[in-house]
Amino acid sequence: MDEATWLACTDPGPMLKYLRWQGDSRKWRLFACACCRQVWDRLADDRLCRAVDLGEQYAEGLISVQEISGFRASGGGTSAWVAAKRRARSVAQVGDREVQCHLLRCLFRSPFRPVPVMDRAVLTWEADTVINLARLAHDDRTLPLGHLDPVRLAVLADALEEAGCTEAAILDHLRGPGPHWRGCHVLDLLTGRA
Repeated sequence: MDEATWLACTDPGPMLKYLRWQGDSRKWRLFACACCRQVWDRLADDRLCRAVDLGEQYAEGLISVQEISGFRASGGGTSAWVAAKRRARSVAQVGDREVQCHLLRCLFRSPFRPVPVMDRAVLTWEADTVINLARLAHDDRTLPLGHLDPVRLAVLADALEEAGCTEAAILDHLRGPGPHWRGCHVLDLLTGRA
């Protein structure tokens, strides 16, 4: 795979194969949950929807393994949890493959470019405005699909420019057509999650 293929790919298979040793468990959990959100109307079970919500919260460090265990216990035990995860994963696999490719490009920066370095002065500009806007953009989603607010992302791009950021890949990604999801590699970079 090369960068041109990465950018044009409409089948997530080769991208997933290329990325298999990259990223952390948080990124992969968020990817799985975002795939499930793309077929939300086909999950057909409140336990599945709850499992996706909990998976996102766990990925973001908002809940503990004990809370997941509590859900398992209240939902009919471990077998119900496993069945819910399998059903969600199976339904997500039949989702829109092009959307899954776009999702991978959102969560994982181009593996063919160096990691952008953000100047601390840009991040702390105007009393941490950039960091605060990035956190707000990360937290504000349209549910159930989980898309981030494009207006917030555009405002963040404008603030980055005002603060002195000239990294075209970052600005273009934030202003791109989207959609964007939690785990967006630019937001992770700006909020210290990368």
